[in-house]
Amino acid sequence: MIWSATLIGTFLVSMVSFVGIFLVSGRGKIFNRLLLCLLCFATGALLGNCFFHLIPETYGSISNVMLASGLIIGGFMFFLLIDLYLHKRAERSKNRRISTYGYLSLYSDAVHNFTDGVLIAVAFTTSFEAGLTVTFAILLHEIPQEFGDFGILIKAGFSRRKALIYNFLSGCTAILAAALTLCAGSVMQNFSTYIIPIAAGGFLYIATVNLMPEIFRNCTRKNFGIYLIFIILGLLIMSISSLHGNAAAR
Repeated sequence: MIWSATLIGTFLVSMVSFVGIFLVSGRGKIFNRLLLCLLCFATGALLGNCFFHLIPETYGSISNVMLASGLIIGGFMFFLLIDLYLHKRAERSKNRRISTYGYLSLYSDAVHNFTDGVLIAVAFTTSFEAGLTVTFAILLHEIPQEFGDFGILIKAGFSRRKALIYNFLSGCTAILAAALTLCAGSVMQNFSTYIIPIAAGGFLYIATVNLMPEIFRNCTRKNFGIYLIFIILGLLIMSISSLHGNAAAR
């Protein structure tokens, strides 16, 4: 019963990555403008997920403040090193069509989904009701973020088909993490505690270093207000979903 409930719960969370399918039929200038708005929304959603969800959870589960802060900064630096490596690799490659921040988004999202899978598995081993509430809480903040993630991948140069597939594959790390947790128990739970701040650092890096410069390059006096609204919208939705998620988890 625990195995089936956990795997169904993590599968539902993974399936949320397909929300971008509602945007695959877009074409032309209007779609390109929508992509830039989604990029702004993704920036707000990533920052919101960091400051309203992942970072508070880090300081709530790791009593050593210096260690918690060090792991967040370590995650930021880790994704900086990956970005530098991808840039150097792209310079040597003839195919530079896909921007490196698309791959970084997939990596960081995979890490985040891994921790979600651990949390769902631990909750279902506690009780069926706890598993349902935690799964619901995770779905609340995953839905808005996955819209932004899809926009990031398309803007980075992925085809719409590949964006959907790769986004789903990164979501499937939740299923893998849940299965490992049910097999390994508390070892995986302790491991996820230290993965969460690394994911926070990764999201922070992508939002500030990769996405914001992309927004600045396309920002004009005419669209400045619209871009700002979408960034704030991403922040608001993630803050609201985190509040409802915490209430549901209790």
